[in-house]
Amino acid sequence: MHDFLRHRWVWSVVDKGKGTHHSVNYWVHTLSSSLVKGASLYYGRRFHVTLPEMRILSTLHSHGDMPARDLVTLLAMDKGMVSRVLAQLTASGRVELLDGGQRSRLRRWTLTPAGRAFVSELQPVWQEREARIQAGLTGAEHDRLVDMLERLFWASEKVRAEEKKALRTGSSRPQASDRAPGRRRRV
Repeated sequence: MHDFLRHRWVWSVVDKGKGTHHSVNYWVHTLSSSLVKGASLYYGRRFHVTLPEMRILSTLHSHGDMPARDLVTLLAMDKGMVSRVLAQLTASGRVELLDGGQRSRLRRWTLTPAGRAFVSELQPVWQEREARIQAGLTGAEHDRLVDMLERLFWASEKVRAEEKKALRTGSSRPQASDRAPGRRRRV
């Protein structure tokens, strides 16, 4: 183990008297960083696509046409980021805005034929990469991990909302709500 990693390892360990445990946040952030760096480099060089572009393309492919606000909710992405990525994908001819005479925030985004072809080319590659990363997990471990990560996501969203409210109201301490974290609505 490299000295840097050994020191990082030592500082991330917390001994609770029940053995050695690691901070969940540390591993989630470290995993996220590794996944983002690896995928950004690989897909950026091989397919000339960014991760946010891939996420939106994948979502439109699997969930169908939807308004930008649903992409924001479903992907937990910033509204400004979704807007910029949709503009980039429109300029590259991979998505288009359907105009059904609806108010602008309700208009739906869809993949173009070029976008569908691109996702069809990309999908087997990202599925194979995901399978390689998860190869050490059994089916039951995979399902349990997905469930735990989803629960952590919703708990994080709840804390984020509480902290945002505390900042807005000038409170020195976020107030925990009794409401359990919600589930993302399916679109």
